[in-house]
Amino acid sequence: MYVFDTSPLSSLFRNFYRSRFPTLWMQFDALVADGRVTSTREVRRELDRYSHGHEQWIDDHWYIFTTPTAAEGRIIREIYAVRHFQHNVEQKKIQAGGAERRSLRCCESPCQWRHRRHP
Repeated sequence: MYVFDTSPLSSLFRNFYRSRFPTLWMQFDALVADGRVTSTREVRRELDRYSHGHEQWIDDHWYIFTTPTAAEGRIIREIYAVRHFQHNVEQKKIQAGGAERRSLRCCESPCQWRHRRHP
């Protein structure tokens, strides 16, 4: 499972043109089609703020931008309760429930990935 945040997706759209990197895009599209790429609704919102010619791709692949579940919210709350991890996100965003939501997929996806690799 590959979990994408805003920066790598934005970089992919902005710097790696389909016409110049067809193998990269063919492999990336295959991963998406296999359900091995995921992200969050918050990432989509951030991508929507910038125009890099990727809007149609995002609209066509809306299903990879999922909404975190309540269980994922509990996991991320436990993680950010540890002071060591609180430097990753501004305190204001933690209280508002903003950017840390992107991390929810990172909490859930490795578990799913392990289950897929080790049935």
